Parts: sequence; C-alpha cells; structure tokens
Amino acid sequence: MATRREKKGSSDTPDEPPTFPPTTPRRRRNRLQAAQAQRRITRGKLLRAGYRLFAERGKDVVSVNDITDAAGVGFGSFYNHFESKDAFHEALVAAFVEDIDARLDRRLARSVDVAQRIAITVRGAVERAGNDALWRRFLLREAFTGSFRTRGLEARLLDAIQRGLDTGRFRLLEPRVGSLATAGGLIGVVAGALSRSEEGEGAPLASRVRALGISTAATMLAALGLSAEEARSIAERPLRGASQAASVKGTLQSDRSLVFGAEITDRPDG
Repeated sequence: MATRREKKGSSDTPDEPPTFPPTTPRRRRNRLQAAQAQRRITRGKLLRAGYRLFAERGKDVVSVNDITDAAGVGFGSFYNHFESKDAFHEALVAAFVEDIDARLDRRLARSVDVAQRIAITVRGAVERAGNDALWRRFLLREAFTGSFRTRGLEARLLDAIQRGLDTGRFRLLEPRVGSLATAGGLIGVVAGALSRSEEGEGAPLASRVRALGISTAATMLAALGLSAEEARSIAERPLRGASQAASVKGTLQSDRSLVFGAEITDRPDG
C-alpha cells in the first residue's frame, strides 16, 4: 500500500517555503517616498491646527492634546515631529516670519528708496491684516513677545528707518526712540482700527483696508521727516502683487509651505 508521501512523490526533500519577489531599490525608494509624504501631511495638519488655535486662543492656554484633536491625528504623532509645545511654537513662528519675509522680498525687489520700502512694508501688513483675520490675530498674539525683534515686520521697519537716518533721508530728534515708536505704530493700527471689525462691526471692506494702509504709511513717512505731499505720493504708489502660490514656490518642503502654501490632501495620520 502506498504511503501518503509516495502518493505525492518519491522524493524525501521537504516542501520548499513560498518565495516572494525580491525587494528592488525602486520599491524601497517608493516606500520611503510614501512614508516621507505621509509625515509631511501629518506635520502640515499639526501646524495648521496650531496656527489656528494659537491665533484664536493664545499659546499658553492651548495644550498638545488640543492641537492633535484639532488636527485629527493621534496624540503620539505630535512627538514624532516636535520635541515639545515650545519647539512646535518656535517652528510655527519661524514659518510665519518666513512667509512675511518672502512676500516682502518679492515686493521690495526693485525698491531702492527706503521711504518706498517702508510704504510697501506697512501697506502690505495692514492690507493682509485687514483681509485675513487669522493672520491678524496671530500677529497680535506674537507682536510683543520678543519673537519678532530680530526678524519680520519690526526688524524690516527698523532696518529701513536706520538706513534712512544714516543717509539723511529721514530725520528724528531721538532716532532710537523714534524708530521704535514708528515701527510700533503699525501694530497699533492693526490692533486698533482693524480689530474693531471683530467686535460686531463686520469684516472691513477692501477699499477701507487699502485706504487705511495708505494713510498709515503716509503718516509714518511724515513722522520720519518727509513732507506731507511726498509722504502721500509715495504711500499711494501701487503695490506689486505677491500671490500666495507664487510666494511659496521653491520651498515645498518647508514648514512655511505647509501652513501658507498650496492645499495638501488629508490622509490618515502617521
């Protein structure tokens, strides 16, 4: 009588384990790219959620759990990207300032006159603050924390004012105090005139925001020693566009692009 083995075949060699196609460099590369893309999506979710929460409520009252809940990702995912809430906040501020600088660089590329540089900086900030409530709130939350003393709007204005003083374009009785007061005036306009729209007055009209930007820039330039006529003339010059899509070109891997760049398709967290 034939045994079970004999029915299968006479060889004593054990059955061989199943084989799978070898992992090729291309497949490994594709898996790595997919993992990197997923990490970027998750980081973007966290940063955008934190940007909104910090703008609306302030850093001190927002917890890591609040951020992950708002982002729709697991709590542990936060620490795959950031060591702490402070590190997360610093990354967010850096992205915010980088976006300010990049947009200003586009508009200031051909502006040699320091007075024109100030007008462009002031008008750009006032108009963006008037048209983007979230951006305005985040700016006001951070404006007096020291985060912007060496970068962003205040640093840009102080540098332009100092250049104007050095070349005789501007005149101030007390240069340091006058410079700080002039730069601080921009935040005052944003906090005062524009933030009233959140107190029941409705969103400010684009024409009103533009007029406010022009008058703020003209007032600043007049305070720096320009005649009222010249200050107004410079402030009214058209602003060159700095579209969001164009402004993030070439920085697709940066935190700035994740917060202020093109839309990113949401997928499950990782």
